[in-house]
Amino acid sequence: MSQTHSIKPGKTNCLFDRSVSLLCWAYNEEDSIAEYLKRAIVLLDAAVFDYEIVLIDDGSTDNTYKIAKNFQQKNEKLKIYRNEKNLNVGPSFIRAIRMASKEFLFWQTIDWSYDISNLRVFLEYLKTFDVVQGVRRTAVEVRLGFLKPIAGLLKLFGVKHITKRSDTISKALV
Repeated sequence: MSQTHSIKPGKTNCLFDRSVSLLCWAYNEEDSIAEYLKRAIVLLDAAVFDYEIVLIDDGSTDNTYKIAKNFQQKNEKLKIYRNEKNLNVGPSFIRAIRMASKEFLFWQTIDWSYDISNLRVFLEYLKTFDVVQGVRRTAVEVRLGFLKPIAGLLKLFGVKHITKRSDTISKALV
């Protein structure tokens, strides 16, 4: 019995037939790591036939690593690697790429700052294109003319933006 895992018109529950690695980095995320992993697995189970989650614990000093290890006991698709000390995003991202074993890679932050609900559709584009990049569907508009850069900075450093996305000031600036 053969299974087809490609998208067909009118059929939305078929799985992507190529392998995919979800790369992620965590530092002191004990409050959100379990929910992140549950949500990632639900999304990937619905979208991809063969996947792995490559989690780099970046030297967390809280229970992030322990929570992830407990979660790993229930899901062998989760691969966890731990940095001995906090190295930050760049080195953790590079390590995640090195540890990934699947054909296609994508990154998702623990605070789920990117909407990847259409992951399955975007994965299908990889059969035709070398790279697929997600972008915001609508632009953020500020109608203040010459004050636009100032309004942008105020929004960037606003309490709502920083607390909603768990950004630090330096992360928000980048």
